[in-house]
Amino acid sequence: SKITDKTIVSIAEKCPSIKEIKLFDCNKLTEESLKAIGSKCKLLKRFVASDCANLFTEKGVEYLLGCKSLIALKVSTCGELSGYAVELIVKSFPELEELHLSVCGITSLPEDIGNHLKRLKILSFGYNNLSDNALELIVTSFPTLEELYLIYCGITSLPEDIGNHLKCLKRLNFQRNNLSDHAVELIV
Repeated sequence: SKITDKTIVSIAEKCPSIKEIKLFDCNKLTEESLKAIGSKCKLLKRFVASDCANLFTEKGVEYLLGCKSLIALKVSTCGELSGYAVELIVKSFPELEELHLSVCGITSLPEDIGNHLKRLKILSFGYNNLSDNALELIVTSFPTLEELYLIYCGITSLPEDIGNHLKCLKRLNFQRNNLSDHAVELIV
């Protein structure tokens, strides 16, 4: 895409009441776009970014914190998110109902993730190399989770009591993980 920071800054200034922004294949965008969005678009509810390699730096995530009304954040293939950036997202958007951080280089999650995302219904960490411990943390932290997507995350086992914790789960996708039949039977 040929969209630049100048375009996003202009949109943020002229449309401060915008509720949803979707950016795809915008490799010319930098954290300056998030700075404009975070400072001007205070009513933003949904933000989607995919294939925007220079957008989600630590500073970019800090700029986005001005959007306290976010209920959905979907980031995919936008570079590697540091542990600090993931922690900022988790702790700064308490209204999130939907969180997708796919192909972001995430290997661990904040231990207190469940203390901050109380409204979360949909969670996706696809194509990140998560540990089985991270899965246990997710399972025990979000009893009201309705959808969980952990596609190709390097998961090899499931917590023995997974079925006791995820009682509200309607959709589950562990595709392309190295799980045994026994592990899958734990869910049923």
